[in-house]
Formats: sequence, C-alpha cells, structure tokens
Amino acid sequence: MFTIESWARSGDQFSRIMYQRLHMAKEVQLHMWTSFLERVVKVAGGRLAGGIDVETRIVDDEVAVRPSASLSG
Repeated sequence: MFTIESWARSGDQFSRIMYQRLHMAKEVQLHMWTSFLERVVKVAGGRLAGGIDVETRIVDDEVAVRPSASLSG
C-alpha cells in the first residue's frame, strides 16, 4: 500500500470553474492518477487489492499561500 498526496491550486478563474463547478478537470485528474497507479501495480508484478481511495480537500486560497499555515489547528 502507498499514498500519493498532491497539492494544486487553480491558476485562473477558468481552471477553477472547470475543476470545482463542472468537475471536468477533476475527472481528468482522477483518470490520470488511476492510470498511473494501475501501471505501478503492473510494473511491480502485484495486484490491486481493495480498489483506489480518493480524497479531495479544498483549502481556502488565503490559507494555502501563507507559509506558516497549519491545517491541523
């Protein structure tokens, strides 16, 4: 088992709409990561057990850009 943690922020209003409101960019990103994980399993000679869990969290832009920001408290 392994975890991939990816942080990203929309570069402009159009990208934000495509990701958060229309979910189009989110689906593309989901497909990309799913394909990557399936290839890793194949190269490793393993098998995918239990599926793939995806968790998406949205962080306020102001919190995300502050260097000393802590999400835990």
